[in-house]
Amino acid sequence: MTKSNRSLPTPLHAVILAATSQDVRLCTNCGNCDGLMVPGMDLTFAEVFQAAARNDPIALTNDTLWTCDDLLGPQLICQHNIDIPAVIITLAREARSKGLASK
Repeated sequence: MTKSNRSLPTPLHAVILAATSQDVRLCTNCGNCDGLMVPGMDLTFAEVFQAAARNDPIALTNDTLWTCDDLLGPQLICQHNIDIPAVIITLAREARSKGLASK
C-alpha cells in the first residue's frame, strides 16, 4: 500500500486560528450578535462562525462576507472575545483564494 502525497485541506477553523489567533469554535451562538445585520447579509456572524467551525462550505460562499463592511468596526468583538472583523476578513480572503468570492 502506498501513501498518497496529497494532504487533506486544512479545516476552516484552523485557517482562521492560524491567521488571527481567533478560535471560532468558542462561538456558542448566544444571540448577542444576531442584531448586527445589514441588508444583503444572509447569515448572522454566529452562523458564519458555526459554519466555519464545522468546516461547512457555506462559511466561504455566504453573502455576509461581502455585505457586512459597514459593521466591521475595530471594536466589534463578541462576548467570547472573538474578533469578528478579523474572522470575516480571513474568511473573505480564503474565499477569494479558492475562487469563491461572490463580489
